[in-house]
Amino acid sequence: MKTSLINKLIVSIGLIALVLSGGCTKKFDEINTNPTQATPESVDPTFFVPTIQRYTFSPDREVWWRAQLIHADRFADHFRFGAAGSWWDDGLSYEYSPDYTDWYWRDYYTRIPASIVELLKTTRPEGSKPNKNVYAVGLILKAMYYQMLTDSFGDIPYSQVADGKTLSPQYDAQLDIYKQSITDLGDAITLIGDATIENAFVKVSTDLFYNGDMQKWKKLANSMRLRMGMRALGAQGADFAATAVIASLGQPLMTAITETAKVDKDPAQTGYLDDGYNNIWWVFGGEGSKWKLSQSLIHILSSTNDPRLAKYAKPIAGGAITYPKTTDAEYLAFIENLLNTEKVPFTKSTTANDIVYTIAANTYYLGQPARMNDKIKSLLVYNLFSDPSDYVIGNDYTQRSTPMMPGWAYSASEAQFYKALAILKGVGSGNAEQAYQDGIRLAMEQFSVTAGDIATFMGTNAAKLNGSAEENYEKVATQLWVSLYGHGFEAWAVARKTGYPKSVTQDIPNNTKIYAITSLGVGYPQRMQYSTNETQLNQTNVAAAISRQGPDKESTKIWWAK
Repeated sequence: MKTSLINKLIVSIGLIALVLSGGCTKKFDEINTNPTQATPESVDPTFFVPTIQRYTFSPDREVWWRAQLIHADRFADHFRFGAAGSWWDDGLSYEYSPDYTDWYWRDYYTRIPASIVELLKTTRPEGSKPNKNVYAVGLILKAMYYQMLTDSFGDIPYSQVADGKTLSPQYDAQLDIYKQSITDLGDAITLIGDATIENAFVKVSTDLFYNGDMQKWKKLANSMRLRMGMRALGAQGADFAATAVIASLGQPLMTAITETAKVDKDPAQTGYLDDGYNNIWWVFGGEGSKWKLSQSLIHILSSTNDPRLAKYAKPIAGGAITYPKTTDAEYLAFIENLLNTEKVPFTKSTTANDIVYTIAANTYYLGQPARMNDKIKSLLVYNLFSDPSDYVIGNDYTQRSTPMMPGWAYSASEAQFYKALAILKGVGSGNAEQAYQDGIRLAMEQFSVTAGDIATFMGTNAAKLNGSAEENYEKVATQLWVSLYGHGFEAWAVARKTGYPKSVTQDIPNNTKIYAITSLGVGYPQRMQYSTNETQLNQTNVAAAISRQGPDKESTKIWWAK
């Protein structure tokens, strides 16, 4: 009988339960009981916590490569493929590929839900090791995990995943997942109450976010509720969204970078389990697997004199960039226009056979335009576009920079930006500009921008909400998107929800000489397609999801999208 890959998790859960119980029955004689065998009473359920945290927000190289970098970071338009020497042009992932999309679906569904189920089952009031604080942590992590998945695909298996009762789980509507997750977050806030680190975890060292500090977990739960409430706000049937937002604004949100939820990287660790971008850049595929920053991100940072520019990117290598005189004039015009638009000075000269553009070395920043195709790829020479900074990729693989960018789960700046957006939308009351500026300050502190540079930026027009209601909304949404550098899934979601930055969400030109026009067309990717395994082995439930939300295509907007 064919069954969904997801429900092979049930086997995993059964094996976990078998291990925890020692595989014995009450009829076994004591002599048949292994005294060293793990039992429900001896296993610390908090050890499920780092598994969920790491695999969700800082997975190993293969998952980071296929989920974050190939899809989320590029759909978010923070990073781009397709410079000369790259394995692919920048159309990769804008056309469904089971080799990459299926990997994200498979690894996230097979590694994480079983741990969530066991954590909640063990620590609930009737569980073998009841602990209301750890149970609250489980509810928060469950909401964070499924929010990322449902925002990527739309309707997904949720309520029947790993329930031990069904071989082919139903696909829950995104509205229902959001509604239940917001309820769970509220329950977690109530359960934590005034709990402190002393009565939280059996092993605080197993908490990769906060070392068992329950008041930080409480702020995370409330900030998550605000994120999900704001994302659902205005969506069909989301009558609960405004209530969630108002409730969140009435309780403490994250206000300091020490409250940011993240999985730190270990600079001393050389295995690919803890490397993320670093391993891909230095080890995985040489120049073929490298990437560049996007034109949209570099332009926004440069045009506002944002001090994060040097924290995010490196100046282009520049120097002499040579093209044969036989190069198509349209391609050369494209390159010249790009340099002029982004204010990168150059000189142009000719030799008997070549056209030479000379740019000052290591001086200017330039991002690569989105979705360049293989026809223009050879002109997108490596020295022309900005690499990620050492904070992102490390300075090499054996002597890596310290610190390294962590795996982001929820940044304190997000909470303040969402607070500003809520006020601008009229859902909450307060000073939107103050919340906006608090968000900018926290986002810059997160990337070690100096207090002086932050103060200078705060004096510019970019840090003030002095326009129309829509212009102010655009400013906040754009700064939220900028702040989510290295957290592609959230940056992509912000762009789809708000429509900003416009340079990210607008259609690409319908020019097949330059742009990769895939089955997506010229539009912006709205979701990822379901895995081949699901469409083949869980056909009835996939069909039900498609009938609700639309065709299983990247162009189909999910429930909350603008």
